[in-house]
Amino acid sequence: MKINNIITDQIIANIFQLLNLVEITFLKKIKLLIDKKCQKNKAMEVFGNVFKVHDHKNKQNTTLKIKKKQKKILQSSSH
Repeated sequence: MKINNIITDQIIANIFQLLNLVEITFLKKIKLLIDKKCQKNKAMEVFGNVFKVHDHKNKQNTTLKIKKKQKKILQSSSH
């Protein structure tokens, strides 16, 4: 029974690692999209999951915040 719990814990840990990798890839793709939109007249800052774009020409700031989905662990019981 203990071996099954250890294996289940490891699988859950691996799933969370994969979710984090997917999230990082997603954020990088958004950053690339913003980079393409931002030309020489714009500067961009990234703080975790918040992107701040400053347009020097129009003197405006645009902030894009990505809300992280809460991760829930589904537990299954064996009889």
